[in-house]
Amino acid sequence: MGDWLYDHLFAEESIYRAEVVVSELITNALRHGEMGSRPIEVRIYLDEGMRAVVEVIDASDREPVIRGEDLGSLDGRGLAMLDVLVRELGWVPLRGGGKSVWVVLDAVMEAESGCAGVVCRTRTVQRDV
Repeated sequence: MGDWLYDHLFAEESIYRAEVVVSELITNALRHGEMGSRPIEVRIYLDEGMRAVVEVIDASDREPVIRGEDLGSLDGRGLAMLDVLVRELGWVPLRGGGKSVWVVLDAVMEAESGCAGVVCRTRTVQRDV
């Protein structure tokens, strides 16, 4: 997914945030989705407004719920975290069962961040010597 955003000229800080968001969505689908009847599916695309949208589809019909803050709990903070990291968060039940949880990423394209193409494109590659 990071490579897709990179190829579509999103700024590197937006790519890192998007990877955290997608990881949380997939974790939720694995933990709370009904396994077996439908594979978890991940889709990423640009909408009409050139905003990056990520959908995670699972077999569960249960509505995702943003829980209140409970400092004693070991889990249950994922959707609250996502609500802060993304521009929009929602879900829709699917005909035939299952649901799609979707986010509009709060991603910045390089042109908006002041970068000019290749100038902002740096990656550190660690090599074994």
